[in-house]
Amino acid sequence: MTTTRELIQRMAKELDHYRQLLRDDCTSTHPFADEARAYLAQPEPEGPTDEGLIQRLLSLAEQAVKEALDFEYEDPEDRYIWRELQNLKQLVKEANGKA
Repeated sequence: MTTTRELIQRMAKELDHYRQLLRDDCTSTHPFADEARAYLAQPEPEGPTDEGLIQRLLSLAEQAVKEALDFEYEDPEDRYIWRELQNLKQLVKEANGKA
């Protein structure tokens, strides 16, 4: 499959080709082709991977659960929340094992 960068390179080359045919000048380049080549000359931006983002989210969820579990619950309904947080903590542990 053709990447976006390869497609831009091919299109820039074709633009130059047609411009050179129309002007009968083998050295002439199309301004859009020049702009495309300048764009391609820049390094591709690097960002986090999907796996990295998932790990970060799991880490944040684990931290939030830990902080919530450290809270002193007094009301019976609060104990229900505590149990739910325990379940969430277990799910985070399982997800960390799979990621």
